[in-house]
Amino acid sequence: MISGFSTIAAAVVILLCITDQCTAQGTDCSAMVADADCSFYDCLHTKFRCDGKGYALRRGKPDCQKYISESSCFTTAGQTWLTNVRRCLMQSIINSPLYNDESATCDQLATFAIASRPKCYTDNGFCTNIFLSPQCQNLNCIRNRIYPGKKSWSKQSIDQIIKTTESCPSQISTFLTDAPQQCNLGSPDSALPAAIHNQLDCTAKAFDFMILLDASGSVGADNFEIMKNFVANMLSNFTIGPGDTRVGVISFASSPSIVIPLGSINTYSQLATAVRGISYTQGGTNTAGALDLLSTAFATARVSEGIPRVAAVFTDGMSNDAAATIQSAQAIHNDKINVFSFGIGTGVSNTELIAI
Repeated sequence: MISGFSTIAAAVVILLCITDQCTAQGTDCSAMVADADCSFYDCLHTKFRCDGKGYALRRGKPDCQKYISESSCFTTAGQTWLTNVRRCLMQSIINSPLYNDESATCDQLATFAIASRPKCYTDNGFCTNIFLSPQCQNLNCIRNRIYPGKKSWSKQSIDQIIKTTESCPSQISTFLTDAPQQCNLGSPDSALPAAIHNQLDCTAKAFDFMILLDASGSVGADNFEIMKNFVANMLSNFTIGPGDTRVGVISFASSPSIVIPLGSINTYSQLATAVRGISYTQGGTNTAGALDLLSTAFATARVSEGIPRVAAVFTDGMSNDAAATIQSAQAIHNDKINVFSFGIGTGVSNTELIAI
């Protein structure tokens, strides 16, 4: 009876609004939340006067319907999770300041609704009922049945699921241990568990990490700021500390210098502040000298403990001496240092980046 009433209520609300007997923001969609009724999104579409490409009909309702139609793929606990998440996503919108704000737009609704998903996932048992489901059954159902396509919002949803696993610290070690044996990670059907495993395995490992920042004149002040902010944000994915990942930074222009010694800062917040505070020096591009300085920078590396050495070079690839850069890069490779290069700006020289 309640489910039927909710559907009728949605139809009446929409009909009244079509005949101009209500205002958009005067519409109340809360009656459909208790049953997690997907017609909630029809009501929301009317309330916010969105077009057919708005969040409610383009993403909210289709996802809601998928949660229902594909529920048989999930374990019993997974099915309960789907129902509770449907309800939570609706209630989050009802409780938001946007809901009764007459100036709120469809774009604001979309931004809020998407941002509310991870909390609804974790608050309703994601870490135990989805992340650690037997043989990764529920993760596979999410990837293969709920978000099987290649559309941008499907990819965004999968990325959000992967990031949500990082909110499950007590379960990560269990997943990393059990998934390779239980979840057939090499199978195309296990693409999501495999992606999660690779992501968590990478960030969970400790390593000694030197970052080389090109502060030369050809990079430009704006790109240097972008580079520093990117690095600072990237480091948030790692556990920083003396027994975990240790980080150092070399800044180079006409001459290189170690501006943050390896392992000298042991918290992410302090490290991010230090990276963002590195000065832009301008001058030439002595990439070879910066690569040569790595041997000194890694002097305290934990090679004897089996901890890998990793270097990331951020440059526009236009060094003063390309031949010397390539020679220095080869010496670093021969020393078994794992090196990654990233191009900065619009005038990137791929030849040197590839050599590095």
